[in-house]
Amino acid sequence: MVFGIAQEGASVVECNQKLDATISELAAELKKLGVPSTDVFVDFAVQNKIYGFQVVDYIAKERLVGFELKKNVAIHYRDSQLLDPLIIAASRVKIFDLIKVDYLVKDLSGVQNRLLEEAAEIIKQKVARYEKLLGVKLQSPPQIYAEKPSLYFPTELYDSYRA
Repeated sequence: MVFGIAQEGASVVECNQKLDATISELAAELKKLGVPSTDVFVDFAVQNKIYGFQVVDYIAKERLVGFELKKNVAIHYRDSQLLDPLIIAASRVKIFDLIKVDYLVKDLSGVQNRLLEEAAEIIKQKVARYEKLLGVKLQSPPQIYAEKPSLYFPTELYDSYRA
């Protein structure tokens, strides 16, 4: 899972100190959940300047007022039951931007078999319902010569991401 964190400050040093403090607090929360520090990865994302306006006699002059730093915190975990506790742990340290959760499927053919069995069961239930309700006997389906399962990844399902 990857969280995005951001901090604003008068200087880059101040922003970085605030980010590091937040990351340390998160690491302490994660440790309570059994996630070792070796499974937490921090990646610098972006540094932006923040501008403000100073208005004097109807004239607005733009001036640099601070900086914003953003980092991504990737957490590797193995127990799927940890998803909600990890989100709650992040919220305790005021991290709310969950960017993504990746799931690694090691037994792809097993998953496809389970999906196919479930789909077949649903089709059988529908056939039985239609035959009972409409009083018709449906023809047997044509033979299947080939299958083409489809895989969809999160990056293919979202047009854009905005915090």
